[in-house]
Amino acid sequence: MTFQVFIEPKGEHLKHDKWKEDFLNEIRAEQKTIKIHTDTYLITAVPFYNYNNENEFKANLEKALNI
Repeated sequence: MTFQVFIEPKGEHLKHDKWKEDFLNEIRAEQKTIKIHTDTYLITAVPFYNYNNENEFKANLEKALNI
């Protein structure tokens, strides 16, 4: 299986980019597994990453990838 995960780093100076966070949440909520020919793809997203939420981000990434 191939994983397509959308990840967006977020510094404190980018708080005005809420639309990006909303978009990632929408992708995650509508997570899809698709098959094209013989390949299977998982399309998902994880919350914004920044140094202050590194552990939470890691937990969300592991959950998204089922590891």
